Amino acid sequence: MAKFKSLLALSLVGMALAAPYATAHERGDIIMRAGLVTVDPHEESEDIRLHGTGKLPGTSAGVNSDTQIGLNYLYMLTDHVGLEYLAATPFKHDAYARGLPGDLDGHLGTFKQLPPTVSLVYFPLSPYSTVQPYVGAGINYTYIF
Repeated sequence: MAKFKSLLALSLVGMALAAPYATAHERGDIIMRAGLVTVDPHEESEDIRLHGTGKLPGTSAGVNSDTQIGLNYLYMLTDHVGLEYLAATPFKHDAYARGLPGDLDGHLGTFKQLPPTVSLVYFPLSPYSTVQPYVGAGINYTYIF
Protein backbone atom coordinates (compact mmCIF):
# COMPACT_ATOMS: atom_id res chain seq x y z
CA MET A 1 0.00 0.00 0.00
CA ALA A 2 2.86 2.40 0.80
CA LYS A 3 4.33 1.69 -2.65
CA PHE A 4 0.98 2.58 -4.26
CA LYS A 5 0.76 5.88 -2.32
CA SER A 6 4.32 6.78 -3.33
CA LEU A 7 3.55 6.03 -6.98
CA LEU A 8 0.34 8.06 -6.78
CA ALA A 9 2.15 11.03 -5.18
CA LEU A 10 4.89 10.87 -7.81
CA SER A 11 2.27 10.75 -10.59
CA LEU A 12 0.45 13.79 -9.20
CA VAL A 13 3.70 15.77 -8.96
CA GLY A 14 4.51 14.81 -12.56
CA MET A 15 1.09 15.94 -13.78
CA ALA A 16 1.39 19.24 -11.90
CA LEU A 17 4.78 19.91 -13.47
CA ALA A 18 3.52 18.99 -16.95
CA ALA A 19 0.30 21.05 -16.73
CA PRO A 20 1.70 24.20 -18.38
CA TYR A 21 2.80 22.14 -21.37
CA ALA A 22 -0.63 20.52 -21.75
CA THR A 23 -2.04 23.86 -22.92
CA ALA A 24 0.97 24.61 -25.10
CA HIS A 25 0.51 24.85 -28.85
CA GLU A 26 2.93 25.30 -31.68
CA ARG A 27 3.02 25.42 -35.46
CA GLY A 28 1.42 22.34 -37.02
CA ASP A 29 -0.65 21.35 -33.97
CA ILE A 30 -4.27 20.33 -34.41
CA ILE A 31 -6.47 21.10 -31.42
CA MET A 32 -10.03 19.78 -31.09
CA ARG A 33 -12.48 21.16 -28.53
CA ALA A 34 -16.13 20.45 -27.76
CA GLY A 35 -18.63 22.59 -25.90
CA LEU A 36 -21.87 24.50 -26.08
CA VAL A 37 -22.56 27.04 -28.83
CA THR A 38 -25.39 29.57 -28.69
CA VAL A 39 -27.02 31.42 -31.58
CA ASP A 40 -28.80 34.44 -30.10
CA PRO A 41 -30.13 36.64 -32.94
CA HIS A 42 -30.79 39.83 -30.89
CA GLU A 43 -33.08 40.92 -33.69
CA GLU A 44 -34.76 44.30 -33.87
CA SER A 45 -38.07 44.59 -35.65
CA GLU A 46 -39.81 47.62 -37.03
CA ASP A 47 -43.58 47.62 -37.28
CA ILE A 48 -44.78 44.74 -39.44
CA ARG A 49 -45.81 45.76 -42.95
CA LEU A 50 -48.56 43.68 -44.60
CA HIS A 51 -49.08 43.83 -48.35
CA GLY A 52 -51.70 46.43 -49.16
CA THR A 53 -52.06 47.81 -45.62
CA GLY A 54 -48.72 49.46 -44.93
CA LYS A 55 -47.14 49.45 -41.48
CA LEU A 56 -49.13 48.16 -38.52
CA PRO A 57 -48.19 50.28 -35.46
CA GLY A 58 -47.28 48.39 -32.28
CA THR A 59 -46.40 45.14 -34.05
CA SER A 60 -43.10 43.29 -34.16
CA ALA A 61 -41.54 40.02 -35.23
CA GLY A 62 -38.76 38.00 -33.62
CA VAL A 63 -36.78 34.79 -33.42
CA ASN A 64 -35.74 32.95 -30.25
CA SER A 65 -32.21 31.73 -29.43
CA ASP A 66 -30.94 28.13 -29.20
CA THR A 67 -27.92 26.35 -27.71
CA GLN A 68 -26.40 23.19 -29.21
CA ILE A 69 -23.29 21.03 -28.97
CA GLY A 70 -20.40 22.40 -31.01
CA LEU A 71 -17.05 21.07 -32.21
CA ASN A 72 -14.10 23.32 -32.82
CA TYR A 73 -11.04 22.32 -34.85
CA LEU A 74 -7.97 24.54 -34.74
CA TYR A 75 -4.88 24.17 -36.93
CA MET A 76 -1.90 26.24 -35.78
CA LEU A 77 -0.34 27.97 -38.80
CA THR A 78 2.37 29.49 -36.56
CA ASP A 79 2.99 29.49 -32.80
CA HIS A 80 0.59 32.45 -32.49
CA VAL A 81 -1.84 32.21 -35.43
CA GLY A 82 -4.36 29.46 -36.10
CA LEU A 83 -7.13 28.60 -38.55
CA GLU A 84 -10.30 27.52 -36.76
CA TYR A 85 -13.41 25.68 -37.99
CA LEU A 86 -16.57 25.64 -35.88
CA ALA A 87 -19.31 23.09 -36.53
CA ALA A 88 -22.42 22.41 -34.46
CA THR A 89 -25.57 20.33 -34.43
CA PRO A 90 -28.52 22.14 -36.10
CA PHE A 91 -30.01 25.08 -34.24
CA LYS A 92 -33.82 25.18 -34.02
CA HIS A 93 -35.56 28.56 -33.85
CA ASP A 94 -39.16 29.66 -33.44
CA ALA A 95 -40.33 32.77 -35.30
CA TYR A 96 -43.10 34.81 -33.74
CA ALA A 97 -45.19 37.94 -34.26
CA ARG A 98 -46.56 40.29 -31.60
CA GLY A 99 -49.41 42.77 -31.76
CA LEU A 100 -51.26 41.29 -34.74
CA PRO A 101 -55.00 40.56 -34.61
CA GLY A 102 -56.44 37.07 -34.05
CA ASP A 103 -54.64 33.98 -35.28
CA LEU A 104 -51.85 36.01 -36.88
CA ASP A 105 -50.40 36.84 -33.45
CA GLY A 106 -47.95 34.41 -31.83
CA HIS A 107 -46.01 31.50 -33.30
CA LEU A 108 -45.33 31.88 -37.03
CA GLY A 109 -43.22 28.80 -37.62
CA THR A 110 -40.06 26.87 -36.84
CA PHE A 111 -36.85 26.58 -38.82
CA LYS A 112 -33.43 25.02 -38.39
CA GLN A 113 -30.06 26.44 -39.37
CA LEU A 114 -26.39 25.50 -39.46
CA PRO A 115 -23.74 28.26 -39.32
CA PRO A 116 -20.36 26.63 -40.09
CA THR A 117 -17.68 29.22 -39.38
CA VAL A 118 -14.03 29.57 -40.42
CA SER A 119 -11.92 32.01 -38.41
CA LEU A 120 -8.36 33.25 -38.23
CA VAL A 121 -7.33 33.47 -34.56
CA TYR A 122 -4.38 35.15 -32.88
CA PHE A 123 -2.87 34.06 -29.54
CA PRO A 124 -0.77 37.01 -28.24
CA LEU A 125 0.87 35.23 -25.27
CA SER A 126 3.62 32.63 -25.21
CA PRO A 127 2.52 29.22 -26.51
CA TYR A 128 3.50 27.82 -23.08
CA SER A 129 1.44 30.29 -21.04
CA THR A 130 -1.12 28.63 -18.73
CA VAL A 131 -3.72 31.20 -19.85
CA GLN A 132 -4.43 31.39 -23.59
CA PRO A 133 -6.63 34.37 -24.50
CA TYR A 134 -7.15 34.93 -28.20
CA VAL A 135 -8.90 37.19 -30.69
CA GLY A 136 -10.22 36.21 -34.06
CA ALA A 137 -12.29 37.15 -37.05
CA GLY A 138 -14.20 34.79 -39.27
CA ILE A 139 -16.80 34.22 -41.93
CA ASN A 140 -19.74 31.86 -42.14
CA TYR A 141 -22.39 30.72 -44.55
CA THR A 142 -25.63 29.90 -42.76
CA TYR A 143 -27.75 27.05 -44.14
CA ILE A 144 -31.45 27.49 -43.30
CA PHE A 145 -33.80 24.55 -43.67
